[in-house]
Order: sequence, then structure tokens, then C-alpha cells
Amino acid sequence: MSAWIGPAGSMVELLKSQAKVSGSRAARSTFRSTIGGRVKEQRTTGLGRRSWAVSTGMLETSEAAAFSSLLLAGTPPWCWVTDAAARTNLLTPEQSLLLPGTWSGTGVVEGGTVVAADGAVGIRSVAHTTGGQVEFVLRDGSSERPPVIAGVPATWSLYVRGAGNLQLQFVDYAGSVLSTQNVAYSTGTVQRVSMTRTPPAGSARVRLWATGALQAALPSLSWTSAAVPWAVGAGCTRATVDGFDDSRVPASAGVFANYDFEVREVG
Repeated sequence: MSAWIGPAGSMVELLKSQAKVSGSRAARSTFRSTIGGRVKEQRTTGLGRRSWAVSTGMLETSEAAAFSSLLLAGTPPWCWVTDAAARTNLLTPEQSLLLPGTWSGTGVVEGGTVVAADGAVGIRSVAHTTGGQVEFVLRDGSSERPPVIAGVPATWSLYVRGAGNLQLQFVDYAGSVLSTQNVAYSTGTVQRVSMTRTPPAGSARVRLWATGALQAALPSLSWTSAAVPWAVGAGCTRATVDGFDDSRVPASAGVFANYDFEVREVG
């Protein structure tokens, strides 16, 4: 499977099919028992930070050069995109679930649970009484735009009710706008609207928003040529690497590298 890591706009891809990635999440709750036999839970407000155990399999040293250079000399935090995130939803879990701090808009408020026309259920939604502009994929109120790769199609989708435009904007590493695209929608019920666009040369990240939204839920971004079934986001825009060891194995066919390390979400 593939995976990408590094600064947006210059991520390094692990290409080998034998690469293995397994993820886990820090526990959100701790429990203690009282003398009276009750069990009490202490729960964090966030979802808990994630980590991934990664094994690259055998790589030729030429294939591993950019990757090992990044990990040894680069400055995290970096974007981390697994193949599963790219194919399903590479927003962070918090962004895809519309947790507080991940969206913004004048007059926009939390809209509660919503059931879409196709039966999809959004546990959280945002709402505006007359139809407002909502910017998505924020982190603690500040912009945390997901990464894109120039030339690789990106599909932005949202369940929405109202009349307006679904919009995206590709920006370069410095944040300069390269291209702004939109698709119009008009619906009296909550329905899914999507758009697929190819990032131009120099693209690093994408800004996502909607105008005219009376209610919106279940945002999604994938590196695919069409909308895929909605899933909780699996992207990570702040990651570092722990336990990296640059080991090389001589063999009759050449010298190979085999890396085992842990990617940890930070921030």
C-alpha cells in the first residue's frame, strides 16, 4: 500500500506494495473504582491523538533516499496520508465530524443531528437561518487545510440544504491562491453535493467552503476521481516520526533498506 509523509506540496510517497501500516488511538477515558463499588470515568474533551506503526518492507536505497533524508533532516510536524485516508476521507476525524473549532461562519451555529435524503446520518451539523457561508477543515479555529498533490484528482463533498455554491481553492506552499472552483446546488432537503477538480502545478493544500447553506453535515475530501461513500476522516496534518532507524541490508541484487518506525499525531 502507499502512504505519504512530509510538508504539504512536497510529501514523499512510500510506493512498495509490501509496506504495512496499522493505526491506533490514545484512550479518551480513564476509570477508577470507589470504595463503595462504583466506577467513575474521567473523559478527555478531544478524540485522542493517533499513532501508526509502519513497516516499509525492503526498499532499494535509491527509493529510500528522499524518505530517509526527510526523516533525518526535515522539520516536523508533517502531513501524513495513508492509502486508506486518500481513498475515503483525508480530513481529520474532528473536521469530518464537525467538532467545535473545525468550522467557521458569521451567524453559523451548531445544527444538531441530521438525517439526509439518502439515509446518511450526520451526528453533528451546522446551520444558518437564512443561508450563510461556512468554511470547513479548521483546527481549533485556525486554518488547517488538507494536502493535495498536483495532477491527482481531489473530490470535495458535503451534505447540504439550501441554495448556493460548493467551493474549493487550491493554494501553494506559501498560501498563494492558484485556482478557485465551484459547483452550484439548490435543494430543499439535505442531499450530498460533490465536485472533482485536479490541482494545478504547485498545489500544496486546498481550502473548502460552501455558500448559501441552511444546514450542512458530513464533509469529505478524497484523492479520487468521484465521490466515495462517506467515512469518518482519517487524515493527519500534524505528525512526527519516532523510532526511525536507517538500517541497510546488503544482498546479491544490491543494497536494500528496511524501515520500521512509528508515526505519531501531535498538537
